[in-house]
Amino acid sequence: MTKEQAALLLVEEFPEKQGAWNEHCQAYSELLGHVFFADEVNIPLVALLEEGQDREAIDRYCAFVEDMWCSGDGDVKNIVEVTIIERLTDDPAVWLRFGQHISKEFRWEINDKILPMLGLAVPKLPTDTKKRRR
Repeated sequence: MTKEQAALLLVEEFPEKQGAWNEHCQAYSELLGHVFFADEVNIPLVALLEEGQDREAIDRYCAFVEDMWCSGDGDVKNIVEVTIIERLTDDPAVWLRFGQHISKEFRWEINDKILPMLGLAVPKLPTDTKKRRR
């Protein structure tokens, strides 16, 4: 999946993002993936994880991020790594809460590939908990 396909999938899965997508398309001549996904995934996901209340919404965003990583091309994986995961690691409580809402397989990918590649000195996500998805 390209970043353009990921953006369209985001709008499909979160119809309330249609306005933001339209504004982004009007403001820029191309999709600025890091900007768009920071605004439309990072900001709401971090806020939801900080509050920890709306598990359904958290699960939807986390499933979307995991789908981006699993199905995305190199550009999409880079957005997940640099824009989304790196931001989630800024707050240890948010980071560990994120790990509770993704699959064990994705936690392994993050621990074994993404964190070492980014050189982030953050706790590894526990891989012994049940996966919590949709």
